[in-house]
Amino acid sequence: FPDTRSGSAPDERLRLLVGLWAVVVLGFFSLSSLTLEHYMLPALPPLSLMVGALWAQSARTSEPLTSLKWLLTASAVGCAIVGGGLMWFADRLGPEAFFAWLAELNVYYRILREQGAVFPFSSVVLFAQLARELGGVLTVGVLVSLLLFCWRRPLAAFGAVTAVAGGVAILVFRLLLVIEPHHSAKPVAAVLKQQAQQSEPIVHQGSLEYSASLPFYTGRQIHVLNGRRGDLEFGSRYPEGQGLFLDDAELARLWQGPKRVFLVTREPGQGDVFAGHSGQPVFLLGRYGSRSLYSNHGS
Repeated sequence: FPDTRSGSAPDERLRLLVGLWAVVVLGFFSLSSLTLEHYMLPALPPLSLMVGALWAQSARTSEPLTSLKWLLTASAVGCAIVGGGLMWFADRLGPEAFFAWLAELNVYYRILREQGAVFPFSSVVLFAQLARELGGVLTVGVLVSLLLFCWRRPLAAFGAVTAVAGGVAILVFRLLLVIEPHHSAKPVAAVLKQQAQQSEPIVHQGSLEYSASLPFYTGRQIHVLNGRRGDLEFGSRYPEGQGLFLDDAELARLWQGPKRVFLVTREPGQGDVFAGHSGQPVFLLGRYGSRSLYSNHGS
């Protein structure tokens, strides 16, 4: 980012361009009726350039920049309120509260809530621990950064903010380890690899994007039941996709055939997919995290 001390016209135009970049991205996706978490990512580069330029300018001057000081002060106050609340209330929150928290972080949990599902984990203890630690990182880290900045140590203050970001990243990684058993397709894939012969079809109900590792771990082509809509819509029209995308009637015919068929589903309440086709045998082979495994043969 260029040196803005001169206040020259090119520098001012560049600063305006970067600011418009951030505003346009944030404004456009804020007006969207369907907003996902990652839509904000294109706004991070211009916002980073703007804040980085302020921090670099502060490091070159003898007095801390007032604008950046107030930004840090507002951040410290906000983080202290949120962080203190997390540390105080984490042990008092129940499954519904943590379910709402996960729904704000990931669209999958929002879908589960809309479908009327309950909290998909047996305990909230690990979630409460992560919430307390997040509260501590936010409260202490940003306050330390503000104090260092006020003591005319802008580089050390920047290091403190970077440490906060690193701490949050570590907590996110630990959160992934907590929810991984629920999301991973590896356990059900291991069972399929052991039991399913190459000639026996494996069918996944719904969008295969939510079980994208299933073909990898099984080493097999996976049939998709009512999952054409979504990321696979375009590719499903190619000749290679013919016969791999099934509807209920096609699955019913396949299920009644002589071959053993396996059905993997992660949709709550959809294990009775054959309710409209009486007389078909349906055997539950097991539940693996968020997935259930069915077959038309018991063994």
